[in-house]
Amino acid sequence: MRRSRSSAYLVEGEGSRTFGRWKRMLYAAPEVAEAILETTTAVTIAYLTAQVKAGAQAIQLFDSWAGLVSAEDYGRFSLPYVKRVIDAVSVPRAPQRSTSRSMRRTRRTW
Repeated sequence: MRRSRSSAYLVEGEGSRTFGRWKRMLYAAPEVAEAILETTTAVTIAYLTAQVKAGAQAIQLFDSWAGLVSAEDYGRFSLPYVKRVIDAVSVPRAPQRSTSRSMRRTRRTW
């Protein structure tokens, strides 16, 4: 499930390669962006928890737009929400994975 991208789609209204509207909101109205991220994080946790209860043997969380923002912005507008999902949802006897394009390209770790 792509949590951060889902938030961006709510603002963009469609797919985007650059997420210009979403990034403008991050800087012009960060409190609104954070409220959207809070909501999509809560929904993601509820959805993935339901999937696990229904028998999912694995979950994977994608943060594919993370490479489009600075490391500082990633630390504010993405990483805390990704961590919250990972901490809240667990699949018994299964590894947890989170993939971010920026982590692969820039070797970011968390």
